[in-house]
Amino acid sequence: MIDTPANRDQLLDVFAAIASQFASDKDALKRREDELKGQLQRMEAARALSPWHAQNEISDAVAAQLAGRCKEGIEQLLGTWLSSVANLERNTSLRKDFDDSLLIYVYGKVKAGKSSLGNYLAYGHSKPGADVIDNAQPKPEFFWREGTDSAERMTAERMRQQRCFGVDVIEATSSIQGFRLPGLTWIDSPGVHSVNAENGQLASDYVASADLVLFLSNSGSPGRSTDQIELRTLIQKKKKLMVLITGSDEISPDENEFGEVVQTLVMKSRHDRDDQIEYFSEEVAKLGLSLDSMKVHSVSVNYAEAGSPAEQVPRWQESGMADFAAEISDIACSSGLALKRQTPLRNLQVFCNSVLGAIEELERELKHISTELQDARHALKVKVDSIMNRLKHELPGQIDLFADKHAMDNDGFSAACRQLFDSIFHGQASELCESIGQKFEDIRSHEGALGPLMTPVAQFSQRRKKVTYKSRLSESVGGAGGAALGGWGGAEGGAALGTMIMPGIGTVVGGLLGAAVGSWVGSKAGGAAGEQFNSTQEIDVIIGDNREEVSLDTRQQLLRMAENRLTLLYEQLDNLCYVAIDVWLHNFSRELRAMRRLTLRHINEIEQELNHGIA
Repeated sequence: MIDTPANRDQLLDVFAAIASQFASDKDALKRREDELKGQLQRMEAARALSPWHAQNEISDAVAAQLAGRCKEGIEQLLGTWLSSVANLERNTSLRKDFDDSLLIYVYGKVKAGKSSLGNYLAYGHSKPGADVIDNAQPKPEFFWREGTDSAERMTAERMRQQRCFGVDVIEATSSIQGFRLPGLTWIDSPGVHSVNAENGQLASDYVASADLVLFLSNSGSPGRSTDQIELRTLIQKKKKLMVLITGSDEISPDENEFGEVVQTLVMKSRHDRDDQIEYFSEEVAKLGLSLDSMKVHSVSVNYAEAGSPAEQVPRWQESGMADFAAEISDIACSSGLALKRQTPLRNLQVFCNSVLGAIEELERELKHISTELQDARHALKVKVDSIMNRLKHELPGQIDLFADKHAMDNDGFSAACRQLFDSIFHGQASELCESIGQKFEDIRSHEGALGPLMTPVAQFSQRRKKVTYKSRLSESVGGAGGAALGGWGGAEGGAALGTMIMPGIGTVVGGLLGAAVGSWVGSKAGGAAGEQFNSTQEIDVIIGDNREEVSLDTRQQLLRMAENRLTLLYEQLDNLCYVAIDVWLHNFSRELRAMRRLTLRHINEIEQELNHGIA
């Protein structure tokens, strides 16, 4: 709770404290806004790297749907959203003269004392001279908003030079003028009945933002009917209202120390002042207006500023200015001003909530895009696999036929296989490339883009078998000769032995038996001797060829080559069509998640501050 100011200087300290509070609020808001703006800039930088605009026309249904959605949907959505967020009115800027200070809006007719009261608060003097103005600390900043009256004497340049309100100026002004001190904005309203289309809206804005509306009525004739009409309008605006009956002083004869009669400025009696307050209140009540939010004070600026420095404290109290300052102090500590300080913070909270809602919508959209991207990449993989399946299905039978047709013709067989492979692979690969907006010729034009060319296939060769042949001619000749010689010798020996045993018949039988035994023995002996001269020979016999092995080796080689090429082709097409988008989605989603975390942190911090009060 701020103590009641005992003088003008302490009242300025109240204003300075308010200025410090608003400055602290402004710094905190700027820090938060800078963080949000920085993350938005990083999101915009990530969005600008979108590769979608470079995508060619795509005939494949899945890929075309993805590209169309990217080009015409998400990119435009992101661009529009980021632009709108960057330019969104956050209502967090503290409008000068409106939201960054205690704003007091002053109504009053001619000679009501508005200028004197304003100058007194600004300088401590109702009619400050050049020396007071030049040496004032803090130095008030006077301003003037152009009116429409051709007879208007004041200008913005003249106000800058004059640096105070003109006193004893009898004509009503159509302009809005005022001054600023740290923590205080003092607005002097246009003269009564001079509000027009040009200054009416500005005057209305000032009243709407005012923390206190002062209505000044001269004590010479307070509570006139025209005052009540103005008060009705002000009360209907439901603003905190204070009525000051100004000029509540009078000249009274007094005797000085020398016994001389002198004229002395004194406050009107307490009784007279209370009567004027009561009269004013009764006149307002006659209009059926509520006085619950309105206080009436009787004051005199002339009395407050008169006298020696030692007299200033009691004069401050006696002049009624102490009551006026006390109410300002109450306003400075009021929930109303606290709410005013919270307003930019609440507006930032609303802004953050709107950003968070948009982030959630974007995250859902990006998730759909990511799913479609994965579907498109899977569809591309399925098409690549289908080419491989067709090659596995068609190549074996054709290569077997070529092996039969071009058996033992290596060049013919190799050329036929290569032509078959190129026909199937290139045809299928070209269809695949065209389906996603690419040309196969552009893909394979890169040296080594699809791997090495076909290596030489296995060579045809005849299948031969060596047959071994052993010659037994010498053994046969030796056996025959041995048998002849043995037979002759055996016959001779047998006949001789038979004759000895039984001449005649023994000779015959012995000769026959001897011939038989001799022939057998001679044959064995001759054969054994002839075997040493036998010979062995090998014969090379053609039993077929290796066409099955050549066919199998060729199939395996071509299928390996097809698999390698299709893998490289898939990677090339995936890189050309989808990888860049996938990388972009990853990077932008990362920045979007960072924006979500930052926004949620600010929302939670603001909620804590609003619940526990701004420091």
